[in-house]
Amino acid sequence: NYACGYDLALDKTNGSVYNSGIFSGTIDFDAGAGVNTLAGIGGTDGYVSKYSSSGDLLWIKHLYTPSPDYYFEYAYG
Repeated sequence: NYACGYDLALDKTNGSVYNSGIFSGTIDFDAGAGVNTLAGIGGTDGYVSKYSSSGDLLWIKHLYTPSPDYYFEYAYG
């Protein structure tokens, strides 16, 4: 199991942080006491997440296709 972040974006209006990257296996993306896991479907799947200015996970989206996926960056605006 692994996760690798590739890109970060900062929402300057409220301090939220967006993160995108890839993962394999089952990963808990909530660094706090909560549990928010994604389970990989292909060999490598992608994710996009949003964290509050204090570092709390607000949401995470699982991105995948039947073949290995790689998501390197995205635009926020």
